Amino acid sequence: RMYTKLNLSRKKPIVVFASQALSESVNYPSFQIFYRTANKFPNIQFVVKLHPDERESLHKEFIKGLALENVTVVKQINTKELLLAADLVVNIYSTVGMEALSFGKPLVSINVNLPKSYFLFVSCFYE
Repeated sequence: RMYTKLNLSRKKPIVVFASQALSESVNYPSFQIFYRTANKFPNIQFVVKLHPDERESLHKEFIKGLALENVTVVKQINTKELLLAADLVVNIYSTVGMEALSFGKPLVSINVNLPKSYFLFVSCFYE
């Protein structure tokens, strides 16, 4: 059902990005990482799930600026259905990450704006 609704192929992997309703200046670095990555993997389908309080304008800027054809932005789609269809979930400061893990989905969390001290016991890369 989800595949038909979003015009997704069952033959290509799906990455679901659970976005967050933070200010654009806070979200920008995380979005930049996500969209540059999507640009490098044109054969992967990326579905961006907007936070209920989030506008899609910054997402559209990235999609247009990078001419991405493999990214779909959605808001009124059931999160559970998206997670069940996902091969990988990416999030920013979101409980959707915990939901993804509870479904056994691999998770990548982009948290470029948290202080390094939050990650004392985790291997991280910082520029």
